[in-house]
Amino acid sequence: MTDITVDIRVNRILREFIMSTNGSDTLVPQKDDTLWLIVKANLITVPGDFRIIPEDQRQEYVRVKLLDCSGSKTYARKGDGRQQVYMNPLYRCYLDESGQRRVEKHLHNAFKECFHNFVQGAVQTNPEISQKEAIEEFCEMYRIGYDAISYDMLRKSWYRSGQYRSFLGSLRTFCPLIL
Repeated sequence: MTDITVDIRVNRILREFIMSTNGSDTLVPQKDDTLWLIVKANLITVPGDFRIIPEDQRQEYVRVKLLDCSGSKTYARKGDGRQQVYMNPLYRCYLDESGQRRVEKHLHNAFKECFHNFVQGAVQTNPEISQKEAIEEFCEMYRIGYDAISYDMLRKSWYRSGQYRSFLGSLRTFCPLIL
């Protein structure tokens, strides 16, 4: 039996990151992963006008494998009683645009969290490395090309992060002459 997957449209940077961390464009979440919970909550039945994505457009998408959850139970309150609802991806195996945006936002936030943690860890553990070198090392490690994203975009993301501000605070603690 073939796996049932849903397609998520993502930007090129995110797709390159997923391909380098996952080894393929298909994500296989665990039942307790936030990704699976978001996908599961947004699944709907396939609309009548659904078209399979052509292979020449696949470079804009990643796939998320749908887990068999015919045995998992979710409950919806209806008045005072509880109504048991079974969710089976055999029937609900499509994400509309709003569901895709929610999943893409989660994947994007996971990318940013990984990026910020990487830069913070690199700069804090190796005092000889600059922030620019840490950002370049991240791009090299995760095979993200500068044709997909610029150094300035990543630098701004790092500077806007709360981790950068906490990093600056820790520098001030050790050396009052810095900033």
